[in-house]
Amino acid sequence: MSEHSVVLYSTSIPTLPKVRSDIATLKRILDAKRVQYEEVDLSWTPERRSDMLAGSDNLRIIPQLHVNGRLVGNADFVQELEDFGQLSDYLQGHHPEQQLLEQQLQEEQQLQEQLLFEQQQQRLEQQQQEALHEQLRLQEEEQQLQEQLQEDLRLQEELQEQQYLQEQLQEQQQQL
Repeated sequence: MSEHSVVLYSTSIPTLPKVRSDIATLKRILDAKRVQYEEVDLSWTPERRSDMLAGSDNLRIIPQLHVNGRLVGNADFVQELEDFGQLSDYLQGHHPEQQLLEQQLQEEQQLQEQLLFEQQQQRLEQQQQEALHEQLRLQEEEQQLQEQLQEDLRLQEELQEQQYLQEQLQEQQQQL
């Protein structure tokens, strides 16, 4: 099996826990079968992404396993192949059921995109809640400042009134 070029396209900066798990699954399967493979970390070698896309009809899902420049599948598909005893054929360069694989990969890509969208929505909602809490905090702070200002104005008026009364008192004393 080692005479065929086996490439695992992965990333060291996965955005989803499932991606990390899938990478580990593929490595475990390949290591258990003692397959020599090249791991291409697209985080560090983005120029190799074009190789991955060329061999997978532009599927952007990560991780992907390729043999001789052609897509074998993602972790779920490779696990199914292994479970049904068909992975060795793929690793030897045979690619049966390619359409099924492509359909599964497209579905998984859509699922990952949906999960990313949902995560972005959750982050946006969280940011909106944080902004609302900040706005409420600022409104409370503004209200406290207005109350303090009113209290300061009241005290200033009292002081002016006391000064006026004191002046009146002094004038009366001087007249006496």
